[in-house]
Amino acid sequence: MQSSAEIANMRQLRFEDWMPKVGRIDDRNNTLLVIKCVHEMQEESVMKLIASHWDDHGEEVCLDGLNIAPAESTALVEFISHITNLHKLKMTNCMMEHLAFREFIKLLMKENENCQLTELLLNKNKLTDEDAKSLSNALISDKCKLTELDIRFNNLTHEGAKHLSDALISEKCKLTELNIEGNNLKDQGAKCLSIALMSDKCKLTGLDIGRNDLTDEGVEHLCVALMSDKCELTELNIRANNLTNASPKHLSDALMSDKCKLTKLDISYNNLTGKCAIKPLSTALSDALMSDNCKLTKLYINHNNLTDEYAKHLSDALMSDNCKLIKLDISYNNLTDTGAKYLSEALMNDKCKLTELDIKGNNLRAKRDAVHSNLRKFNSWSALN
Repeated sequence: MQSSAEIANMRQLRFEDWMPKVGRIDDRNNTLLVIKCVHEMQEESVMKLIASHWDDHGEEVCLDGLNIAPAESTALVEFISHITNLHKLKMTNCMMEHLAFREFIKLLMKENENCQLTELLLNKNKLTDEDAKSLSNALISDKCKLTELDIRFNNLTHEGAKHLSDALISEKCKLTELNIEGNNLKDQGAKCLSIALMSDKCKLTGLDIGRNDLTDEGVEHLCVALMSDKCELTELNIRANNLTNASPKHLSDALMSDKCKLTKLDISYNNLTGKCAIKPLSTALSDALMSDNCKLTKLYINHNNLTDEYAKHLSDALMSDNCKLIKLDISYNNLTDTGAKYLSEALMNDKCKLTELDIKGNNLRAKRDAVHSNLRKFNSWSALN
């Protein structure tokens, strides 16, 4: 007859066999069920053992395509907290009611030497404003160590942005990068975040607020923040919003401010088309690039229906002593060989500092003339695609 110790050992070995040896839990394996069973047994030693098998699989755990109930969420928190040296957690395409999410977020507030989460990715989980509130409460906890939060493609509105902004102005919040792309923040959400950016407690250096249905009003709010000496942003992504002819002027004013610290700006996919839109864009941003105060080194203006007129103004800026651009993406616009010639002339100028240029997807035809020869020459020591 087997002793209780032998039975416990056999049970432990069986759970070990059931557990995959990779740092991933999805709907194609029984990992979540195993974790839940061990949790319900209330045998912490077994939970530690099965978690230890993931210690050697890097510093990242991924949850994908799961339907997580509150009880399973509690079990996951216990399991993950026993994985040593865990710094990054990804949860994608998971269904989780608010009660389960609130339980899950307790992971960020646990006093735990093993779990040292600094990066949290919560993409495509249908999270709501109420979930953002729970997340905000975690961010202002003494125990929370998060520096990067990716909450792309969820269901947040300006209310969710307000909750996160409340956390950002807490001196306890350690976030330096926030990606909130693909939600429904609109201009009011941008305003909430802008107010946070002007706080001396806010530590954000990177903000992605693309695909949030912003208009010129939302961009203006962000630009006001950029001109604050307390704003620490160096990277701003506002791609795929609803910008028109007014936004380039707001951005230009911000970039020419001696308080603005931006080095990377992405305004791609904004359909800045038509005469009234392109001209302000071409002159306003070019004026900013030629300003001594402008610190931009990377500019993404692809997919905006820009024409040769913009290329001319941009080329003038690239030949300025003050222009600091080293990377330019102007792909998938409406440039012709004339626009390519302007850029080619700038590239051959000693003052031009570009080392990376993306010009693919335009209407360039004269493949063998001197203009394209210069561009190919440029390609030989950089990244022209």
